[in-house]
Amino acid sequence: MNINSNRKGFTLAEVLITLGIIGVVAAMTIPTLIANYQKNMYLNRFKKTYSMVLNGFRNYLAPSYCSTNECSKISDYFVEAVTDANYDNIDNVFNTSFKVSKICKGESEIENCVSKTYTGFNDTEISIGVANPYAVVFPDGSALTIIGGVYGVLLVILDTNGAQKPNALGYDAFVFIMDISTTRFKNLPVIFPYGSSSAVAIGTDSWKDSPSLCGRPGEKIQDSDNSDGMGCAARIIEEGYEITYF
Repeated sequence: MNINSNRKGFTLAEVLITLGIIGVVAAMTIPTLIANYQKNMYLNRFKKTYSMVLNGFRNYLAPSYCSTNECSKISDYFVEAVTDANYDNIDNVFNTSFKVSKICKGESEIENCVSKTYTGFNDTEISIGVANPYAVVFPDGSALTIIGGVYGVLLVILDTNGAQKPNALGYDAFVFIMDISTTRFKNLPVIFPYGSSSAVAIGTDSWKDSPSLCGRPGEKIQDSDNSDGMGCAARIIEEGYEITYF
């Protein structure tokens, strides 16, 4: 009688070999799956936050759109940020056109809304540099804060998850330019990414020409790029809303 012909199931050796194969495949694929999940999470948060903020500014301007100092009060915040703590103009912007869950004003409050420092890919720390910090937290936990001024415009960070970590440029924090006080950027949105190829007239380089902003087109950021990540929002948008730099 051949008892092996009626055998059912697997031997211990077969089970161990199968588990070993599964383990090898998992070790090769799980890190990639996790990385892709995180990348999609950061990208989706970026798109949602940018769209919400952009629409908020457009709604503020809709009743009487203009691009001069005479009819727009957003530009007046530049003065508020560097000279006094009045905040009347910027308060009016967010209270009339945005849904806001929290507003933090001044050095003593700012960390209740956002981080005071952000880390770049090259481990450079970028700090909020205005005299009177101002941050807004939206109902979904994302936030906006002004970190400084350059060439007469404001540098703005959109933080897709507020004060929560990693507080890193190109991941959950992205640098934008806010300026509707002149006609220099009349073909650009009210708020547009730092390092945009369409805004080199502002005095900053295009991210495509300066690897220090967010690496090189189509390539992951390398140590030799010495990138601080300030141009990663521009890169995401100009590469078709994809994250290809990490």
